[in-house]
Amino acid sequence: MYKNFLFMALALTIVNQVQAQQDPKAREILDAMSNTYKGIPSFQADLAYTMTNKVEGINESFSGKISVKGDMYRLEMQDQQIYNDGTTVWTYLPNLDEPEVTIDNNNPEGGDITPSSIFNIYKEGYKYLYLNTITVGGKRYDVVDLVPNDKDAQYFKVRIEIGANDRLLRKFTLFDREGSEYSYLIANFKSNVNLPDSYFKFDTSGLSEDQIIDIR
Repeated sequence: MYKNFLFMALALTIVNQVQAQQDPKAREILDAMSNTYKGIPSFQADLAYTMTNKVEGINESFSGKISVKGDMYRLEMQDQQIYNDGTTVWTYLPNLDEPEVTIDNNNPEGGDITPSSIFNIYKEGYKYLYLNTITVGGKRYDVVDLVPNDKDAQYFKVRIEIGANDRLLRKFTLFDREGSEYSYLIANFKSNVNLPDSYFKFDTSGLSEDQIIDIR
């Protein structure tokens, strides 16, 4: 009888955890965020990036700018620029002694978390859980954790902070298995910015062949 009680208690605990990981409140918040960005053809914002690892004693911060239009994005940071026109990805390193650009195919099925996919990654391959609501600068944000079903995924957790009223993304943090945390804080959000498709393509005409690494 005692063993049966323990088994039932354990079973209920597992069921409750599974239900929590597919928390309907979290789903409602995530759907609202996704629908908000569906209604925004393009946007630009300032981006503050922080990478920390307490074990390794690492704490790095950079600021930059993000531009998004549909599946295309352009990320400009201190030491690199990433252009993605939905088909091709250019990663440009301007601060090298001899600047170089790496060109690769865009792989939306590869599971990478990008500035244009972060709003929809929860829809497939993730469990989600509502944590709490926080207040920052007088504004309320709902906090949701995403956990990938793939145990070998590069990041074991993604934490997202979403505006409680406007459903805009304020911050997302990626947690890897080596103890590193990669945070992206979005500020000065501007919607419906006029961005031509060419804005998301990198012009290689100013570089020599030695500076272009094409791995497509």
